[in-house]
Amino acid sequence: GVEAFARFLKSEFSDENIKFWLACEEFKKMDNQLEIETRAKWIYDTYVSRKAKTEINLDSKTRSHIKKRMESIDNNIFDQGQKCIKELMATDSYPRFLKSSKYRSMLA
Repeated sequence: GVEAFARFLKSEFSDENIKFWLACEEFKKMDNQLEIETRAKWIYDTYVSRKAKTEINLDSKTRSHIKKRMESIDNNIFDQGQKCIKELMATDSYPRFLKSSKYRSMLA
């Protein structure tokens, strides 16, 4: 399932999208404020920032929204970005995955 899709994305050099999405899912479960703030900064620096080595493809409005929310961090800070990445994967990466030989061999 998710692991096969993640491997496919890695083979296409776009696994930052699934990694960001999964990191956000784990982030939402956190309840210690210090850990939330630390993890939010890590997610931002790793995936959202324009300086990130594994920058995800977000529109400027969403990126600005997240940057502004970094001033007052809560578990929902990345929801808008996560929604954008989910839509991107659903309309771009996932259809390619379903047509790939990796997916077909998984079904066999």
